[in-house]
Amino acid sequence: MSAYLSRTAALLALATATGHPAFANDAKIAVHDQRVESGNIVKVQDVTSPSAGFLVIHATEPAKTEIPGPAIGYAIVNPGSNSNVSVKLEQDVRAGEKLTAVLHEDAKADGMFDEALDKPVAKPDGATVMAGFVTK
Repeated sequence: MSAYLSRTAALLALATATGHPAFANDAKIAVHDQRVESGNIVKVQDVTSPSAGFLVIHATEPAKTEIPGPAIGYAIVNPGSNSNVSVKLEQDVRAGEKLTAVLHEDAKADGMFDEALDKPVAKPDGATVMAGFVTK
C-alpha cells in the first residue's frame, strides 16, 4: 500500500475511533460582526467542513460568553469550502448580542438538524470548530 493510502487509512481509522469526522483539523469558520439582514438572516463568510453537516448559530448566555447556548438557526453545509452561508434565525436578536457559529456533523446523514444527535465537530485536539460574532 502506498504511503498516501496508508496515511489516509490511518486518519480515517482515527476519526472513526474518536467519533469525529475525518480531516476535522481542516475545518474552520470565518465570520464577522454584522447587522442582521431582513428576514432575520445572518451570513457566515466561510465554512470549511470535513463532511456534509450543519452550520448552527447558537445564542450565547451573557454570563457564559465562551459557551454556546441553544441553537437558534442552522444551514446545511457541503464537504469542503462553503462561501457566504446564509442562516435564518428562529428568534429575534438585538444589536450587541453575541452569537456563536458552530460546525455540527450530520450524524444520520438525513439533512435534518437534530441538536441531540448532530454533535459539534471537533479538531484532533478536542477544540470545537466555532467562531463568535456580535450583531450590530
